[in-house]
Amino acid sequence: MRDQTMSWPIPRLHNRINVAVHVCGETLAHMASSTRAVELCAVLLWTQPIGTAEAQECPGGYSVTFQLDGEVIHPKTYALQDLLLQPLNWTRVNDSFLTQSGSDSSTFIGILLWDLLQKAEIIVDPGRRNDLSRKSVLITGSDCYEQLYALGELDPRLGGSHQVIVAFMRDNVLLGEGEGIARIINLGDKAGARRIFNSTRIRLLTPPHE
Repeated sequence: MRDQTMSWPIPRLHNRINVAVHVCGETLAHMASSTRAVELCAVLLWTQPIGTAEAQECPGGYSVTFQLDGEVIHPKTYALQDLLLQPLNWTRVNDSFLTQSGSDSSTFIGILLWDLLQKAEIIVDPGRRNDLSRKSVLITGSDCYEQLYALGELDPRLGGSHQVIVAFMRDNVLLGEGEGIARIINLGDKAGARRIFNSTRIRLLTPPHE
């Protein structure tokens, strides 16, 4: 059997220490730094489960909100009611795509990703030619799975030939437990790799200046 004590990744060990130190600080404050308090802290340090911080950052499962942020003027955290009450036009699409286990096909209802980005107001550098088409959108799921879209794919003045929507309904009912409040639907891709479900973050990115 592999010796687990010899294979701790350094970041996870740091997480173990940080959590234990935080708890120890609370313990020492209440127990006046007694010998017993120090002993308890030592136990906490070595019994704190490895990877606790990572598990909290990427828990997976149903996403109850997603955040739209990055290079935008008006970042926003969206809950289901925000999507349902959006004054933006809803879009209905029939989508069929390949999955790891076969295929999927349904009618989805949602809001164009481009419309949400426009509502957030994309930050553009007026001194850089065609700055908008240099940008990209990074979409993250609750399990930290990520996929990238070029903004030129979404902008109807450039690409925009295939609709990419933030869907919240499938076949006229709200998305199920396995999909979260919102998922990405992309009519332009044959496979489902970029159709992220349980979306937790939509982040607008700009490449660094040379």
